[in-house]
Amino acid sequence: MTILAVPLSAESRWSGDLLCWEVRCRECGDWWPCDTDYWHRDRRRSNEPQRVCRACQCGRWAQTKRIERRAA
Repeated sequence: MTILAVPLSAESRWSGDLLCWEVRCRECGDWWPCDTDYWHRDRRRSNEPQRVCRACQCGRWAQTKRIERRAA
């Protein structure tokens, strides 16, 4: 687990229960701790999480691959 830089916006908050920063996923709307277990790094912004959580990104990628296989 690597802690990522927290984007200071309305999409981030401090979690007193977990004692860490959380970021909201723009796709599913859930709050996740700001680390690499839940987020991929954004290459454009140094050491910040991407705007969509890891679970949503992996699900979207798998769905796209299934659609491509059916079309082939």
